[in-house]
Order: sequence, then structure tokens, then C-alpha cells
Amino acid sequence: MATPLGELLGQSLALFRKYFILLLVGAVVFGLVLGFGQQLLLGRMQREVDGTFQRMGIEVQDLQDLQRRYEQGDTSAMQDILKRVQEQSGLDEAAIGKNVAGIWMRSMQAAGGYSLFVLLVSVIASAYFLVIVLKQKTQYKALFTESLGVVLPLIGLWLWVAIRSFVWIPFIGFITGIILLPRFLCAPVFLVRDKKGVFESASMSYKSTRGYWGKIFGNAVVMGILVVVLLIIIAMALALFGTIGRLVSPIVTTLASAYMTIFMVQLALTVMQNPRKS
Repeated sequence: MATPLGELLGQSLALFRKYFILLLVGAVVFGLVLGFGQQLLLGRMQREVDGTFQRMGIEVQDLQDLQRRYEQGDTSAMQDILKRVQEQSGLDEAAIGKNVAGIWMRSMQAAGGYSLFVLLVSVIASAYFLVIVLKQKTQYKALFTESLGVVLPLIGLWLWVAIRSFVWIPFIGFITGIILLPRFLCAPVFLVRDKKGVFESASMSYKSTRGYWGKIFGNAVVMGILVVVLLIIIAMALALFGTIGRLVSPIVTTLASAYMTIFMVQLALTVMQNPRKS
């Protein structure tokens, strides 16, 4: 019989404690990389905004003061911002709108680049955590080497799973993704532990999870809710520590990702070990 949810949570926590130092090292490395990338993005976007307003002949400090008023609930601040921009730049509303649209487009481009960066770092982190729990590597050199070796196959696997799960959305809707995605739970285990190919891993996972859709979906939702609630509580606490809190936050989030990876692996293993007949 497949392991109940409570036992899975406990087993995952036990493994999390067992490999905590390895997980923490990874969380610090990947969390700081993500945090650094985020700060670079925010700095670039702020410089873009400041540079555009300066080219328009607008005092940035005045706008920042008005922005603080707006954030504090002063509804008249938005009208004052527009009036100040018109007075200092000498531009009409159409020209101002064009400049603001330019800022928005360049910001979206930067955000898109950052999203790809986050995705890549997340894949590497997932590979690292999967190798820890599935291959039980304890030496950092071997751990990082093997993790990097499965990054490209993991990207290929997730792309293939995404295509198989969501390609039907234009025709049927999101329900297909909800139905199909849980069926590929075991694919990373086959890929990383058993060294199967991308397509074979996805196919084997689909067969192995027959009859387990409800358990997989329900367990994943409950675990996700628990982790999100915990992260919200921790984020509220870290917000009290200013800059230090902002630095620690991505590390905590990455640690939570490590626990979720362990849980999903444990769930996959219990499904694989207890196949159901057709």
C-alpha cells in the first residue's frame, strides 16, 4: 500500500534533516545567486526610469517624494506627479505616455531575461537536490559535477512534459494540464536515478502512476499549501530585518524548494513501489 500523506511528510522531514548541511550549502549558493540577480534587475530598472526622466528634464527626487506620498495613501499624489512631469519636461500627455511606454517595454525585456535566469538557476538547484536524495552523494565535487550533468536532460524532460500536458489547452482548456501533469511525477526519478532518456522517463512515469492521480494531486496540493503558509510566516518575520531579511529570504525559499523536491521524490517512490493493476 502507498505511504499515507502524514508518513510522507515525516519521511521527507527526516531526509531533510539528514542532508541538511548539503541542502543548506546549495540553498545559500543558489539563493544568493537569485538574490544577486534580482538586485541587478531592480537596479537596472531604477536606472532606466531615472535616466528617462532626467533626459526629459525632470527632477527625480521630486518624483520620488510624490511616489512616497502615493504609497502612503495620498490619492492626489498621482495627479501631482503628472502635473509635475508636464511642468518640468514641457511635454504634452501623449509625449509623456510615449516615454513611459518605452520604460515599460524595456523593463519587460529585462524582466523576461531575469525570468529565464531564474528558470535556469531553478533547474540547476532542482538537479542538485535530486542528486542528493536519489544518488546520496555527500562529496561536494561529485555532487555538483553530477548535478550539472543532469541539467540539460532535466530541461529536456520538463519541456517535453510541458508540451504533453499543456499543448491541448487551446482546444480543451487547462483541465488537461491538471489531469496529465501529475502523471509525470516519477519522470525525474527515472531520469536521474535510473539514467533513462527523456522520452522513456516520461513514458515510464505515465505508466507507473496509473490509478494514483488523486493521491498525487491531493498530496501535492496539501504539501504546497503547508509550505506556502510557512514561507509567508517566515517572510513576515524576515521583513522586520530590512536588508538582512531580503538577503536571507531567497535562501529560505530555496530550502523550501529542497524540501518540496524531497517530498515529491518520496511520493514518486511510494507510487513506483506499489503499482496498481489496470
